[in-house]
Amino acid sequence: MSSFDIFDSRDPSQRRDHVRNLLAVAFETGPVTTADRDLLFRVGLRAGLGPMEVEGIFRRGRRLSFSMPANIRACIEQLYDAVLVLLLDGQLRPRELSLCRVTARRLGFPRPAVDSLIGQITSAIDAGQPPESTIDRLMKKIV
Repeated sequence: MSSFDIFDSRDPSQRRDHVRNLLAVAFETGPVTTADRDLLFRVGLRAGLGPMEVEGIFRRGRRLSFSMPANIRACIEQLYDAVLVLLLDGQLRPRELSLCRVTARRLGFPRPAVDSLIGQITSAIDAGQPPESTIDRLMKKIV
């Protein structure tokens, strides 16, 4: 299973929540540029949402609210997904890294741990490690 196949294994409502949260953070952290919008649109499509559904999320823009996952595993999964989709082009640019950091903080991860978590996820994705084993490893470190 490739890293991006993880989207196919998630419940469609969970995928929507992840994309909504990523968009909510994007709107919250500054103006959404055309490049941001294009990236986030591709993220929504990659997550299995239809073009109209993604457009509907964009129309809500600043009115989007962040939906806190139910448990720590779901928080790790959501952070993993955020890093994964922002690595679509193979690198994490400063704006994308900022979105990952804000997402991690909103998910309740302590500030000192955020860069380490993002780094571990990025390294695992780059190394082609299976998503579930990465998430399991992070769970053991956090819990």
